[in-house]
Amino acid sequence: MFSALAEGLGSLRLGYLHAVETWDRSQIDARVSTVIPALVKKFKDAGGGLYIGNGDYTPEQAEDAIAGGWADAIAFGKLWISNPDLHNRIAVNGPFRTPEPKTFYDGGEVGYTNFPTLEESSAS
Repeated sequence: MFSALAEGLGSLRLGYLHAVETWDRSQIDARVSTVIPALVKKFKDAGGGLYIGNGDYTPEQAEDAIAGGWADAIAFGKLWISNPDLHNRIAVNGPFRTPEPKTFYDGGEVGYTNFPTLEESSAS
């Protein structure tokens, strides 16, 4: 079904296809680490353009997906929310703050803008 969708979208000559992959990377076993990349690559190839994956990737998993050719880029959501300077943290391999999903979409700053940067954390 998703390959047909990707092919249909690909026929529109979109600039990119961005999909949220909802599989639990903490439960990876030998089958998942082989099957999921193959399915995502098939989806990417069917779209015919750039593919941006998203779905709780760690920086290491993002690098593997790009190096393995089954994604052209990875979008970070929750990890970015809790790490406003994610690019700096990736450059030095962490530490990464844990997201607080219970605070998402509640209209306040808690869970979005109250996380200290790596520099601020190091200063205290």
